[in-house]
Amino acid sequence: MSQGRGILLALAWITAPAAATTWAETSIVDPVDGAPCNVATPASMGSYVYEWPEKYDQVFFPVTAEPGIWACASGFASVIGDAALSPAERERAIGYLAALSAPERQARDIDSRLRRAAALYLLRDLDTERRALIHRILAYDFENLANQPGLARDHRQAALRIMLDRLAVGDLPAGRHMEYLFVSAAYLREQGDLQRSDRLLAQLQLQLQRENAADGGQAGYAAYLAGLVPQLLRIAPGGRLAPDAD
Repeated sequence: MSQGRGILLALAWITAPAAATTWAETSIVDPVDGAPCNVATPASMGSYVYEWPEKYDQVFFPVTAEPGIWACASGFASVIGDAALSPAERERAIGYLAALSAPERQARDIDSRLRRAAALYLLRDLDTERRALIHRILAYDFENLANQPGLARDHRQAALRIMLDRLAVGDLPAGRHMEYLFVSAAYLREQGDLQRSDRLLAQLQLQLQRENAADGGQAGYAAYLAGLVPQLLRIAPGGRLAPDAD
């Protein structure tokens, strides 16, 4: 995904009318065996989705809903809209899926879909920022859709390592920089590392002030994150990441 996919989606939908999210069925080509594969795509949504609990991971509907985890008869699974494989990725996927039993490949419950998706993403050629985003999506979904808090912690820790490394390099675009500061501060707070979380929040506040003063392309996202910071401070160590979801 391009820089700040969640950012861009949030801003694009910020004026959308509040309406129930609905889904429509469509067909894609299974990237493993080439067969038709029926999947769901969102038919309607509203800007309210950016206030749902997944805001602390900065991942958003539809990747945080059960229909947003696609699965095909071959066993292939991915987040919505991410079913394109390179030839090398396809060969790796075929090898992984061949090692599963037929019931394991065909299981459609959300826990099974997420586990296959997670395993297949390990075999895909992702850049570091994309991999961090996938870990964050899987973290939220394992925790809230599959009731697997241990796997959620593992994925958040993997995402955190990537984000902190990228922040240390210091060459992130403004939107991604704010995103990583916010999410990393949330993850550290949930882990009980309040001092490191507070240091990142102090950096975030400075960045938010700069973006608001500049009134540039990231001002809207800066204002959105500024509104979330007081809620982030309520995150308690352990348990679910989102304090308003407990």
